Amino acid sequence: MTDTARAVVIGGGVAGLSVAYHLTRKGWREVVLCEQAELATGASAHAAGHVILYTLNPTVARLNLYGADLYARLKAETGFDPGFHRCGNLRLATHPDRLDEFRRYIGIAAVTGVEAHLLDPGEVSALWPMMRTEGILGAVYNPGDGHMAGSDLAQALAAGARQGGAAIRRGCAVTGVSRQGGEWRIETTRGPILCEHVVSATGNYANRAARMIGRSSCAVPVRHQYLVTEPIPELVERRRTGLPEMPVARDPEGCFYFRQEGDALLMGAYDGRGEAMFVDDVPAGYSSDPLPDQLDKLLPYLERAMGRLPLLETAGVRRVVNSPMPYSPDDLPICGPGFGLRNFWLAEGNPFGITLAGGIGWQMAEWITEGAPTIDMGPCDSRRFGPWAGRGWAARKVEEGGSLTILATAL
Repeated sequence: MTDTARAVVIGGGVAGLSVAYHLTRKGWREVVLCEQAELATGASAHAAGHVILYTLNPTVARLNLYGADLYARLKAETGFDPGFHRCGNLRLATHPDRLDEFRRYIGIAAVTGVEAHLLDPGEVSALWPMMRTEGILGAVYNPGDGHMAGSDLAQALAAGARQGGAAIRRGCAVTGVSRQGGEWRIETTRGPILCEHVVSATGNYANRAARMIGRSSCAVPVRHQYLVTEPIPELVERRRTGLPEMPVARDPEGCFYFRQEGDALLMGAYDGRGEAMFVDDVPAGYSSDPLPDQLDKLLPYLERAMGRLPLLETAGVRRVVNSPMPYSPDDLPICGPGFGLRNFWLAEGNPFGITLAGGIGWQMAEWITEGAPTIDMGPCDSRRFGPWAGRGWAARKVEEGGSLTILATAL
């Protein structure tokens, strides 16, 4: 028996779930989401989970702001708490050029409606009293930033989508996509589905999905690592006395970040951006479990972080997370129409998964149901990568992007 739907979303990570959620908020009830395993078991599950407002791109700024505001109200809307820790974010300047960038950013934040403040070292110390401030010239503070677990966000979005009428099928792998008359025929391990619209939101599997329609994707997974320490007495005491969670802290020059993780610390880096993975395709039999750790590659960044935060010097390591995360060559998502394919839509190459998921779902739903986005989505246009942009080229560029873009503007 062949099922029917108005829209089929391929992929049960936070981006795909956000699209499904927002389609139902636009009144579409005949929405089916297909996930080959369990919800948020890929990149969404293993991300550090930061919600970041800082960006020098006005489009991304509006997407980020929408997402942060959505996460703050999801519990009220769905009854499921996504666990958004809105603790703020400090981005440190240890070079005069970085401070100039931050001054420029303050103007962009004002235009896009993002709350941001330029702080001096004394104000930084007041927010993070355990941090050494030697060499810090200033910092940008975004009080609306924070962090959350991707799996918790996924469940809240899934709850909202179901409440709006969407069907979410776990253990339902998509094996083929083709045109049948004026519709799309989606072959799945649980039977075919005929639909008007298809949304590809497959994360690390973007190239496999693209091959089903005779194309190639420029979204390439990159290995990323972070560690979580054992409980730290100073943080245990801080929580016992009821003091607020300190902001996430980032050092673009040192290429590291750290934050409170309950009574512990979470510290990560993109080790020069990292190693491109699965350039041709995700190998058969690949498990979405984290990869074996490569702590030796993280150690140089950990040593820099210790110089800024002495608490790390004596902390034991509880776990290391090493997992592929999808990126695009220019660190902007690949969203919108799959041009040349009627009613085929892309929500791929999301470089800041948790941060951007809300905004991507918002604008994709506007685009699909109304015929156009409500903000300028030109920077995310898939046509910016032409036939010349092969997988090998994309893999090199996502690795290069670490020092050129992400560590400078969005780590």
